[in-house]
Amino acid sequence: MKANHDMTETEYLASYDIAKYPRPSLTADVVALSIQDIPTDNYRSPMVPRMSVLLIKRGSHPFKGMWALPGGFSKQDERIEDTAARELFEETGLRGQLLMHVDVFSEKGRDPRGWIVSSAYLAVVRKSHAKITGGDDAAEARWFPVDEILTGKIELAFDHLKIIKRAMERLQPVSSEDLAFSFLPPRFTMTEFQRVYEIVVNHEVVRTNFRKKMERKVTLASGVSKVKAGHRPAALYKKA
Repeated sequence: MKANHDMTETEYLASYDIAKYPRPSLTADVVALSIQDIPTDNYRSPMVPRMSVLLIKRGSHPFKGMWALPGGFSKQDERIEDTAARELFEETGLRGQLLMHVDVFSEKGRDPRGWIVSSAYLAVVRKSHAKITGGDDAAEARWFPVDEILTGKIELAFDHLKIIKRAMERLQPVSSEDLAFSFLPPRFTMTEFQRVYEIVVNHEVVRTNFRKKMERKVTLASGVSKVKAGHRPAALYKKA
């Protein structure tokens, strides 16, 4: 048999044994974020909009019955980002906007089934597109407040708490207004923009200060809101 350096590339590839080296299984996991109305114990405000992450209840082993991120195994010759989008849709019925790659998670023991590497992605789902259904191997899908997840109120399968924490770290360099825009529909009122922005920054802002700060970041859009503000419909805006 010829030595490697004496072969042509065609000869080398024909003789190459891909099974020579052990290979991990590859999965994609999706941290899907949205602004969702979450039930409260306050009868005066039974529903409050909060930054939320989508979880599925696992319908099979391992970690059967536990909450986890949507995700699954990549198919042969499938791009890993396509795996992420496909699994999000198959398990929840959602088609989120993939915002960014989060990280690769390959620590030993992260999956009890064996050597399984996950490529995690962060997606944003607009509220109007956020109707979910459990599907594939997910018994149920539900939105949970991000802060409750980060404080450990809900036990997650695998290393998915670590993945969510890393995803939130990856969001830090993103400006608050750009993140707010990603949650909004293409056309929105300034009141809607301010409400989403306040959820993103986690505090209230003065209306006049907000409008002055954002006036160069938006432009008037066609039409008016169907919801009246005072005695007339509110103007619609879009990202400048």
